[in-house]
Amino acid sequence: MPGRPPAPDARPEGCVFAPRCRYVRPDCAERPALREPEEGRRVACVLYDA
Repeated sequence: MPGRPPAPDARPEGCVFAPRCRYVRPDCAERPALREPEEGRRVACVLYDA
């Protein structure tokens, strides 16, 4: 992902990747839930099920 991650004390509202994500959409304004679709793999993105 291009760009630099935000400082831990300056994270944006909602998804922390939204400012750098080319697939950002309005529902990224809320922080997505962290899910574990399979053991050892975690994802937190509104597009995971899309």
